[in-house]
Amino acid sequence: MNFDTVESWRILWHTRFVAKRPRDPVQHVERHNLTMRMGMRRFTRLTNGFSKKIQNHAAMVAIHAVYYNYARIHKTLRITPSMA
Repeated sequence: MNFDTVESWRILWHTRFVAKRPRDPVQHVERHNLTMRMGMRRFTRLTNGFSKKIQNHAAMVAIHAVYYNYARIHKTLRITPSMA
């Protein structure tokens, strides 16, 4: 491929970067929201774990993020993500 023209660079950019993006990034966001809701009952109103103070809520979100990313055993790998 000759890279002398702008069109050839545009084609290269599209095939290398644009075509490899996820088609619908909303699915990733919704999956993350569902994981947080199912993992922490604080995101569900009127339960025993409902946070009345925003500081308590932020602390529990941080604890959940650390647990989910470093301590939870992955089902298919059978080890924690930090060990993988």
